[in-house]
Amino acid sequence: MSAVTTTAAPKSSVTIFAELFPLDEAALPPLYAYRLILGGTSNLATIGGKLSYRLRRELGGHWTWTSNRIISDLEITPAKIEQVLTDLWREQPNIFKQLRQVKLDSEWQLPTQALADFVARGWLAELEPHIRQLLAKDSLPLGKARLERVYDLRGWVVGGQPAISVSISSRLIYNQDLNQFVKANSFSAITEATNNLTQELEQLWVADKTSTMKGQIIGVAGKLAGQRERLLAITSREEMQEIIEKAADDEWVVEVQAGRTTYDYVASALRIILRSEDYTRFGVDSSRVLQAMRLSPAKRSSLIKEIADLLKRQTFNSNRVEGGLKTEDENMPKIQLVKNAFTSHNQPQLFNTATNNSMVFEPLLRFGRDQVCAFDEKTLLNNLREFGLYRRADAFMGSSANQALRIALVSATDAPRVTTFCDQLRRELLKLNFKVEFLPAVPLAKVARVNIENALNKVSTLEPHIVLGFFPDSYRDERDIWGEETIDEGEEDNDAAYQHFKSLTVGKGLPSQVIYAATLTKPFALNNIVLGILGKTGNVPFVLAEPLPYADLVVGIDIARKRKERLAGSMNATAIARIYFGNGDFLRYSIHDAPLEGETIPTNVLQSLFPIKEFSGKRVVIHRDGYFRGDEKQALKAWGQQIGAEFLLVEIIKSGSPRLYASGPSLKSSNESNEIQQPPKGSALLLSENEALLVSSLPPFANATPQPLHLRTEAPFTVEQAIHSVLSLTMLHYGSVRAPRLPVTIHYSDKIAYLALRGIKPKNLDGNIPYWL
Repeated sequence: MSAVTTTAAPKSSVTIFAELFPLDEAALPPLYAYRLILGGTSNLATIGGKLSYRLRRELGGHWTWTSNRIISDLEITPAKIEQVLTDLWREQPNIFKQLRQVKLDSEWQLPTQALADFVARGWLAELEPHIRQLLAKDSLPLGKARLERVYDLRGWVVGGQPAISVSISSRLIYNQDLNQFVKANSFSAITEATNNLTQELEQLWVADKTSTMKGQIIGVAGKLAGQRERLLAITSREEMQEIIEKAADDEWVVEVQAGRTTYDYVASALRIILRSEDYTRFGVDSSRVLQAMRLSPAKRSSLIKEIADLLKRQTFNSNRVEGGLKTEDENMPKIQLVKNAFTSHNQPQLFNTATNNSMVFEPLLRFGRDQVCAFDEKTLLNNLREFGLYRRADAFMGSSANQALRIALVSATDAPRVTTFCDQLRRELLKLNFKVEFLPAVPLAKVARVNIENALNKVSTLEPHIVLGFFPDSYRDERDIWGEETIDEGEEDNDAAYQHFKSLTVGKGLPSQVIYAATLTKPFALNNIVLGILGKTGNVPFVLAEPLPYADLVVGIDIARKRKERLAGSMNATAIARIYFGNGDFLRYSIHDAPLEGETIPTNVLQSLFPIKEFSGKRVVIHRDGYFRGDEKQALKAWGQQIGAEFLLVEIIKSGSPRLYASGPSLKSSNESNEIQQPPKGSALLLSENEALLVSSLPPFANATPQPLHLRTEAPFTVEQAIHSVLSLTMLHYGSVRAPRLPVTIHYSDKIAYLALRGIKPKNLDGNIPYWL
């Protein structure tokens, strides 16, 4: 495998390493695969996961559902499996009624991924208490909540061999469990009908006190009285049975969605996980939490090392048979299962190094007058001032070149500070050869939808190019879904007001920018706002210095789904495509709403996003936000063949990837001593010919560890080309001088889709102005 290099390639003295560890297959006993035979269309994964858990509890050994098989280190007689199934058919008929038989599949060849999954989720699962104990010492009380570190073991295939990742994340747990929270807020007294309680609790995230399960509350199933026997019957865990037996009859039972499976829990079995949008409601200091959650590369890698050392101490020389362990030879040398982590020193062919490279990524941009400069957030605005924009919008070209940029103001904050800020903004835009006309400001005495709508109706008659909304800091919110600010805290109603402003401006086709009071005094924010105004008014500040050599067009697609209430299996979906030329110049966006049955976007909807006139005969790189679902990938390929286009598909998975680190002399100082630090931008670990982990951009804080993107592609598009396309398009975000983590093709796509599902979208579902900047 070859690697992609960047102009910021690591120094030769710096080692890149991953929280990924190869496995020695020789340490494992023989493994057995069991196939499930169903009599209907039940969810195979749900049944397989629940059954493997039950077999582990009933029969011992290790059992894991993966690759559409149950994998175990025990060979069990059909009679014993039949007995387990008989109990499940009686106890949980709704789940297992379609399961007819479980058969040993001796002919099945165990994939490498399945072996890795078995080790991560099965063999090493019994070490969970020891790992939790290691991490418990790093927990931290934070007022009404407690910060705790949690771990995740996951199976991977790296260079064709099985491996596991060890990852650490942080979560905030409320001091009261769910039952205590309900009682403390008198929900039981006011909600004999469960619908009111559901409104109070739904969307909260919770964690099982007795396992690693976490999920979202989606409903309330009623009081425990009358359900106790049912709940006792569907769990074989002694810890959970004890909680159910001790719970009072009037305790609530809630429905929890974990992945694609729904579980019923008594409230006292659940702890509340607080997300950023919950901080204000639960009285938590968000700034303190955010600081505590951030783990530096050195701190994070230290925690990982402790867990890895524990895993590496596990050695095996035994085979399992029914009934327990059978040691073949006590004097036989034991084999270490988990080996040392992958590093660029020991496995240079897997990492982004300066050797064996087939493509070199150079962070170069083209500005006005055909001038090419290296991408640098510190000099970006200076380059624009010196060379001008790559292309001005039609409204400011030709006979309209002297037209002023008309800026409307809707203000709910201090007028003198707004005036000072607008003077600064005028000066910066004049440096870019834009005359500015500030229209008379419309004050907001009270921030409410009716007032916002009235204000916007007034300014829209003045035909502004853009509307600036100035809000007090009290209207900041952690859920700034447009990404225009790093938000600290806010009230529920304040967040609604913010969304009212955005929904009204977007719906009217008015480009807009929200600016909070604290932003008015931040010098760096002024540059971001200047760029955002340019982009939202149809200007193109800069493009790639050279077009991508393998693509005529690059398209980012995201498909958001929302299940319809009270209609089982039915969904609403919004498909969003953003189309760019090969040089990164924005062409247009397209939004398509579609009612669905099931979870796959119909072929005709996908075809509508790629019309023949625009895409016929083109090489098209498609960046998918997340995984393709169902037969979406096949439908796109088939459509490409019909219209004579070559669709090159790339899945960009944002979460769940193992992290990369750098070890060596500091990259940001003259300090020659070795230290664990952020890896350079562009660092990548090539998992295979079509998969990679990529550090696309670094976080703004030196004490934070970047989360790599997980890229997946397939021939003929190489993983090196996929990396190159992502790195290139991270440079073209016009809403900030700092390069985002995601390429502009899918940057904010989940947030755009979130709003579109709620009706917040432009009146023109096809347009050429990037309203989301």
